Amino acid sequence: MDQQQLPSNPGALQDTPALPPVTPYGHSASPATPPPLQTTFPYQPGVSHVAVRLPTFWISNPTVWFLQVECQFALAGITSQLTKYRHVVSVLPQNIAVEITDILVAPPADCPYDALRTAILDRTTASECKRLQQLLSAEELGDRRPSQLLRNMQTLLADRLPTFDAALLKQLFLQRLPSNVQMVLATATTLPLTEPAELADRI
Repeated sequence: MDQQQLPSNPGALQDTPALPPVTPYGHSASPATPPPLQTTFPYQPGVSHVAVRLPTFWISNPTVWFLQVECQFALAGITSQLTKYRHVVSVLPQNIAVEITDILVAPPADCPYDALRTAILDRTTASECKRLQQLLSAEELGDRRPSQLLRNMQTLLADRLPTFDAALLKQLFLQRLPSNVQMVLATATTLPLTEPAELADRI
């Protein structure tokens, strides 16, 4: 039997390309396909890049405005304090931003949105109450009946009437009346405001 002749160059065995592996069925096995690269980040609760369109700031009723804002955040799945803070700051009008400059310059590290919301509600409510007092104080009885004056003052309060201090409104109303009428109505402290006004019409 003839012996198989080996190549004279020992390195030739190393240069021979390796044959692809063969499956039991006689087919060449293709190399395994690597898994696809992950191109999206896992969901992180509270962090959202969903576009949120907040309503225009409601200067006459910031409390209701924040209720609307909270609904928008809930729909968008936003729970991050910092994300909420940035959304609200981005839509604040200049006159409101001036009231909370200290919060904007140095927002607290913990719960910045809660701190911002509290500051806005506290400071704008006080400013609005003062503005309404000035508005009502400018009203005079003139030729009108007391009940007409009261209705006009209530109209000026508009949507703030349900939350406006009833005792303060009564005080401002009585101050607009003649002193003799005020003395008569001084005893009607427990009556609804409309009743002293109607009583004053008959004096």
